[in-house]
This record gives sequence, C-alpha cells and structure tokens, in this order.
Amino acid sequence: MDFSTREIEDANANVFFTQAGYLTFKGIKKLGLKKKYILDYPNIEVKSSFSRLILEANYGLKGLDEAENIIYEKIYDNDIEGLIEGIKKVISAIPYNLHQKEERYYHSLIFAILAIAGLNVRAEEMTNLGRSDVVLEFNERVYIFEAKLDKSAEEALAQIKRRNTMKNTKEKKYIL
Repeated sequence: MDFSTREIEDANANVFFTQAGYLTFKGIKKLGLKKKYILDYPNIEVKSSFSRLILEANYGLKGLDEAENIIYEKIYDNDIEGLIEGIKKVISAIPYNLHQKEERYYHSLIFAILAIAGLNVRAEEMTNLGRSDVVLEFNERVYIFEAKLDKSAEEALAQIKRRNTMKNTKEKKYIL
C-alpha cells in the first residue's frame, strides 16, 4: 500500500479505510528494500460489517440478519451440524453464475459467513507447519475449517493432522 499518494483519484481504497478507522495497521513486513503494510480490522464489529458488505455486494445476498442469528446460535450451542446447514443455506442463496470452483472461494465464503455473526474468525491462519483455511475460536473451543474440492472429509482431516494443528483435541469431521 502506498500512503504517499497525493491525488485523491489515484489513492487506493485501503488508504481511505485506514484513515477512516475501518482498517488498522497490524504490522510491517520488509520485502528487500520495500515495506509492505499489513492491515486488519480494528475490532470484531467492523469485521462483521465488512463481511456483510462483501456478501451483499459481491454475491447479491440480502437479508443476512436471519443467517447471522442462526450462525451465532448454532456455534453458541456447539451444534456443528446445524452450523454446517446454516452455512450451506447461505451459500445456496448465491446465484450459480457467481460460484467459482476453487477452494479459496469457499474458504473466503465460510470466513465471511462466520464473521457476519460477530465471531472471532481468522483466515489463512499461519503456523510453522502450514496454514489453516479458517479458524474459529469460541467459548474456549477452536474449530478448524479446511476447504477441499473433489476430496473427502477424511483427506481434509488427514491434512490437518499432518500439520499437527489438532494436537490434543477432540476431532470430528463434517462435510459441507
């Protein structure tokens, strides 16, 4: 991101979001002689609002209040099967021509759907052994979502185990 831009027409949207407080600096990554500024949401409420905006603007979804409530209720009750059904319901409301047959498409959708409910969710969570597509922490529980296309839940679970991200946890597999 370039904060030296003086012409408003040439400014990146991230500059406006940062100056307005919708995004905040998370850190700086040095890439040789260049610096890359890492941005993040300042709080869960802003993350939730942006996720709602993305789902509405990019996928034509409207009336997400019901989905937001269902998602939160299901995770609160630790009803993972109900949570999966709630996520499926939101995804099925997206017109077919907007779907992409890519894993990253689905893990970004899952992230946004969980985020609209105001949940502590992170995407592309890095560890020393790899990264998890979506990680959700709620009431001292951690849920790891691994998006796979044309692969089984067993293969996704094996990948998570290989990366050792589920050490000492109860595991369950669900197919979305």
